[in-house]
Amino acid sequence: MVAIYRADNDEQIGTISDQDLDFLVEQLVEEDLEDTDYYVDRETIDFLKSRGASPTLLALLQRALGDREGVEVYYFSEDEAPSAPGVDEEG
Repeated sequence: MVAIYRADNDEQIGTISDQDLDFLVEQLVEEDLEDTDYYVDRETIDFLKSRGASPTLLALLQRALGDREGVEVYYFSEDEAPSAPGVDEEG
């Protein structure tokens, strides 16, 4: 599973399958090979829907967008997800 976060507040929006992530990566432009963030707006969601995105992926992106014009989201595999914002990993 892959955790999706809003970049503006590091809030986890939800999780998607590895297949949904593969679809997202194939459909959207990445700035480089290590890019893990995307700008999503209504046009992006409509585009993904027209390309066959799963209902789960579409619902998650819609929830992230809410009533905003657009939102930056990023992802981590659950095994590499960061700790909560402001938490020092060294304790």
